[in-house]
Amino acid sequence: MKRIIVIFLLVSLAIVLIVLGRKTYATYKTFLGKTIDWTGKTLTRGERNNNCGNIKYSKTRNWKGRVENRTDTTFEQFIQFRYGTLAMIQLLSEYIQNGLTLRQIIGKYAPPSENDTSKYLNTVANKAGLGLDVRLQADLNTLKGLVLAMTFVENGRSITIQDFNEGYALI
Repeated sequence: MKRIIVIFLLVSLAIVLIVLGRKTYATYKTFLGKTIDWTGKTLTRGERNNNCGNIKYSKTRNWKGRVENRTDTTFEQFIQFRYGTLAMIQLLSEYIQNGLTLRQIIGKYAPPSENDTSKYLNTVANKAGLGLDVRLQADLNTLKGLVLAMTFVENGRSITIQDFNEGYALI
């Protein structure tokens, strides 16, 4: 009986440590320069750059948390994942505030010269539950839906809601 109690307590402690470890890891997630995450999963280019939206490098933008001595010649790199998420939220907010519809946003963000824009647009519209040609609001729910859907297209998997919230909290 004592063995069962000891085993139960050890397993319970292990579970608590794993859960707390994941929260800590997610809170301070920095992939820059890594090719796999802590679970052994291969990272996408966007994840390796802490740039979940694969935002292209721009000399004119001074994103918060941007890596100055970047190694990727095409895409922005950020010191932590939350800053890449923040940049994506800010960019999408600008597009929405300038009156762009989802169709126009995706056409600009993922042009046909680089992407299957039609497939990108339909995937985002379906995942985010947004109309293609309606005027959007830059509110929390719209931005969350857009970011989660677009990061799915960009990386093959969405960022977590916690990742989104950490980026959004920096606004």
